[in-house]
Amino acid sequence: MNNDQILAIDCGASRVCAAIFSVPKSGEIVLESFVFESIGDSLGDGTEWIDSVEDVLKRAFSGRKEKISVGLITPGHLSLTKFIKVPNVEESKIDRIVQFEARQNIPYPLEEVVWDYQIVADDGVDFDIALTAVRLDILEELCDRTGEIGCAPDCIEPSSLSQISAFHYNYPEVREGVLLVNVGARSSNLIFLQKDRFYVRNIAFAGNSITQSIASALELSFEDAEELKVSILDGSLPLEAESKEKMATDEAMQSFVSRFALEVTRTVATYRRQSGADRPQQIYVTGGGSLSSQFRGLLAEKTNLSVEHYDPLRRVQFSANVNELTAKAHAHFLGESVGIAASYWVEESKRLKLLPPRVIKDRAFRKRAPFYLMAAFLLVATVGLSIMGNRSKLTAYDEKVKNIENLMFPVDQINRQIRMNLAAIEESKDQMNAIKGLVETKSNWINFFSDLQERLVNVEDVWLEKVQVIRGSGPSTLASSFLGGLEKTKSNSDESRALRLNLTGRLLDKDHPVSRVSQDSYNRVKQLLVSFEDSQFIVSVENERFDNRQPGVLKFDFILVVNPRKPL
Repeated sequence: MNNDQILAIDCGASRVCAAIFSVPKSGEIVLESFVFESIGDSLGDGTEWIDSVEDVLKRAFSGRKEKISVGLITPGHLSLTKFIKVPNVEESKIDRIVQFEARQNIPYPLEEVVWDYQIVADDGVDFDIALTAVRLDILEELCDRTGEIGCAPDCIEPSSLSQISAFHYNYPEVREGVLLVNVGARSSNLIFLQKDRFYVRNIAFAGNSITQSIASALELSFEDAEELKVSILDGSLPLEAESKEKMATDEAMQSFVSRFALEVTRTVATYRRQSGADRPQQIYVTGGGSLSSQFRGLLAEKTNLSVEHYDPLRRVQFSANVNELTAKAHAHFLGESVGIAASYWVEESKRLKLLPPRVIKDRAFRKRAPFYLMAAFLLVATVGLSIMGNRSKLTAYDEKVKNIENLMFPVDQINRQIRMNLAAIEESKDQMNAIKGLVETKSNWINFFSDLQERLVNVEDVWLEKVQVIRGSGPSTLASSFLGGLEKTKSNSDESRALRLNLTGRLLDKDHPVSRVSQDSYNRVKQLLVSFEDSQFIVSVENERFDNRQPGVLKFDFILVVNPRKPL
């Protein structure tokens, strides 16, 4: 595989853009070739959209034999990116805290998505985390289809993070706060950049809204309205200002920018409130929906900010195989591809890991397959040669074996009796261990409650209302776990392997007695749950639930999985 080149495949909502980049020793990205094709704006998120992506890639790469690295970019409307704060804890505990937050913030079970996170900032008190997730079924289908063509991805990124990498590569001198606006077909990305920090918001409001307004005003089909919009906005179809087509387009653009400016203002306010950052001083716009100078002028007027056109090919070089004018004409569609190329050669540990687990396992197996085949071949060859070389000796060996079996018969009888005696001894040991386990269990309850009390005291203002034992056969009260005779000791020991404790409690927020509890109260409870996993009696915490409906009190409910080596 050529590690000096990468095929960047940008799977947009209405188009597919695939580009091959290389990075020579100079360190500047070189565009070697690219293909671009529209796939329609009404295909949805499912099979039809994936079919269209596959068709484009088949036409472009089905005959390609050279193997290079592949990066896949998912569109904004299929990627969920949320920004959360977590307590500044030890590095070994960050993954557990973020996984806990992922369960609360991702609107799907974690088993149904592929997700990862990046640390955006660290102020010494909290970590700002960018949490990204994509549905597992969509990624698996995309990986399967592209793999059949010979374009199996080595890495996957959401479009917003690729745009951030591209901006930093093309505008390394811009370190003050700016807003990068990418207006797509079905959704738009609003990206705040300030030094190494960033914030992303995807809004389901983009160029298709203008097209739909024109189609409704002129009673046209969506496809005809789209063609008319593009022709008027790029100047290829000059019309009188009083013509109904020009007036409908101008009115649709005015309405779109007014609403878009409100979204920008709302997002800026949210970002500044959460991060304490300064107001951005400049807006860079890109994407197919932003090519019109009319759009940039209206946005500058309504936001009172300087608006500039963003050039995603500003520092990109062109190979002899690329028509530079054609590439620059499609530059607004190449931004994400440049971004994944810029991020591919950075340290791998800093890249998001969004490949589906099944794809990772299959790829690891395929890499090891040649070694497995070679080992199997050597094993077969070794055994085969050995059999061929010793065939003449087999008859003599069979005769010797029969003689030895006759001599060993009395010994086998004695050996059988010994095994029966050993089995009886092992059964006695099991009974003794069961009795010993029962004794240890009684003392373990005392030690466990002491440990539990100590962790509650450390948190302060927190108490438990219920402790319920859940064994393999169903829940029972805490007292019932002590019942049973010596004859049930072994079965109880087996059940303790799956023992769980359901704990319900409350935490008092003294600083907010008559309002909903603060984020600090949530953080205290989260730290309490994380501390339980450090207990010698507990292996994990499951099914965390919270209820903040009572003013000043945070109710919580969770399950502790008991360590089988410390049975209760």
